[in-house]
Amino acid sequence: MPGWRNVPLRDLLTQEFQVSCYIEKDANAAALGELKYGAGKDVNDLVYIMVDVGIGGGIIVNDDIYRGFLGGAGEIGHMMIDASGPPCNCGSNGCLEAVASGIVIEREVYREIGTNIRLEQLLQDGIGQHPFLHKSLVQAGQYLGIAVANLCNALNPPLVILGGKVVEGSDLYFEQAIERARQRILPDFAQRIQIVRAKLGGLSGAIGAATIVFQNTVYQTI
Repeated sequence: MPGWRNVPLRDLLTQEFQVSCYIEKDANAAALGELKYGAGKDVNDLVYIMVDVGIGGGIIVNDDIYRGFLGGAGEIGHMMIDASGPPCNCGSNGCLEAVASGIVIEREVYREIGTNIRLEQLLQDGIGQHPFLHKSLVQAGQYLGIAVANLCNALNPPLVILGGKVVEGSDLYFEQAIERARQRILPDFAQRIQIVRAKLGGLSGAIGAATIVFQNTVYQTI
């Protein structure tokens, strides 16, 4: 939200509509949704990565969102993958978001054909209509796999869930990510840590958001 600093949005909404309001990062909400009702129902800890136009992440520890010291945990999209890589929106270079996100794929397609095509349309058309898309998806998926391996080696979660439009829309991207991750996760863990697609698809975030409201209202009165 460019230009937004120190805006008390929750308080403004509460005052305007006279209802309790909660604010959460979309990837955190999606991680919680998958934990409670999706691919993470059988674990207590997981890492969720959302690959859309950008890349976000959510970390669950002991059945709850891990937010970190200043509430910034889960910014997986800004993990550095290539120190000499392209600039990222955050001001750094070579972040995961700058090499593996949907916006990267869109830009590479534009450089190839000189026409802007939205990510959703590219994924819907597929490689059959856009053969040059194959290289972009393979490379971006492999970069995501490197990030997954880094997270697995650092945090050792039982489960990594990959979601978002790019993961949902491209088997090739998803498969490349898993293959590269397995190559780089420490051997003792490489085949034991699960890496799966989100089960709730595009509803992960909405279901997680509803869960947050439920936990803070209905659940506390039971």
